[in-house]
Formats: sequence, C-alpha cells, structure tokens
Amino acid sequence: MRALSALLACWMVGSGAANAQEFRVDGRIANRHAADVPYAITTPFPGQFRFEVRPGDQWSVDRKSGTGAERAELSLDKDPVRIDVRYRVSYEIGIEQGAPADSTWLVLGQWHATEDKGDAPSSPPLAFELSGDDLVIYTQATSEPRHTKNPPPVERARVPGIARDRWYRIEYDVLFNPSHGDLAVRIDGQPVFAGEIPIGYADAVGPYFKFGIYRSKSAERFAVRFRNILIGVLPR
Repeated sequence: MRALSALLACWMVGSGAANAQEFRVDGRIANRHAADVPYAITTPFPGQFRFEVRPGDQWSVDRKSGTGAERAELSLDKDPVRIDVRYRVSYEIGIEQGAPADSTWLVLGQWHATEDKGDAPSSPPLAFELSGDDLVIYTQATSEPRHTKNPPPVERARVPGIARDRWYRIEYDVLFNPSHGDLAVRIDGQPVFAGEIPIGYADAVGPYFKFGIYRSKSAERFAVRFRNILIGVLPR
C-alpha cells in the first residue's frame, strides 16, 4: 500500500515555480516559453519539471507569428553548445496518462538552431517526437553557409510502444557538425541508433537545448515530466 501511495504521489500535479520566467537546469539558466497560465511549467519536486499544454495554449511569440503552434518549453538559449564538440545528454521522461495525442507533430525535446542572419527558419537539427505511441528521432543538416531552404528531416530511429505513467531514461552522445557529426542514442540502456552522420547547420554559434511540449494545434490536454537532466562535454 505504501508503494502504491508513493507511485501515485509521483504523478500528482505540483505547483512550484508557477509562472516563473527563468528556471535552473543543470546549473544553466532556462527561459520559459509557454502560455501565461500557472499550470504550463511547474516543479513538483527538486530536479523535476512538469509541462502541460491544453488546447489554445500559445506562447506569446507563437501567437504573434500566427503559426498556431502550442507549447510549454524550457529553453537554454543563453547556453548554446559548440560545433565539433561531443556532448553527453541524459534525462528521464514520463508522459502522464491522458487522451491519445492527435497532433500532426509533437516534439518532446529538441536542439534549436542558432540561426545566422539571412538563414531560412530552421527546423531542429535533432528532435525527439511522439508519433502515436512511438518515440521518433529526427535529424536535419545542411552545410550551406547561408541556407535559404529548410532541409528535409531524416528519421534515425523509431521506438514503439511508449507507455504512459512510466519513466524512460534517455541518454545520447552528440557531436554537431553539418558534414561530419555523430550521434549515439540509448533508451533505458538499450542502443537505438549510432552512426556518423551530418547533423546541424553551418552556423557561427551552435544549437541550444529545449525540452517540454511543442506541438501543432490539438484538441487534447497533454502533460509530460522530465527529471535528472544533465548536459556535459565528453573528452576527445
């Protein structure tokens, strides 16, 4: 009975840090990109972040741009990584029980390009998306110094049967380079992709990490949690 109570307590909605505009993630400043509602991003427990999006929840920037996108994300845009440096990223993610996601696209973690002046708007060089019950890993790349077109995404891995109310550990090593990068992803310790691939853009500044919920306009409430987020440089 005590174990059951503890499990249920893990998934109770927390109210910590509601509407704060800055958070700390692994010692780094993370900015709040979400609708101005108290439930969008909270911290139920130390080191844990809860994100919730309901129909019509738009960050002010998305509302002004007219994209229709809905989101609740934390953005480490003040701390981009470097090109040609290998990083290890790890965290745990748990999707809360709820209606099936019917979004055309639903991103649960991404590396956002730091675009150079004159570049076309760029999709994430690395993204983790939920498609139905599958977790899909995409990459994008172009070595053009000033790219005017968004390059097509490449599906690198698909993990089926992602369950609700269950923690998954995601760990990956990544080196962003639009010609000669590499990526190795493990989920719950099991390799799902490893290879030398082009990944990223020929930008002066490297990409930055964003996590939470970023989706197309949808009719259902969706909530997810992240905890134990670590980003570190690996030795050469």
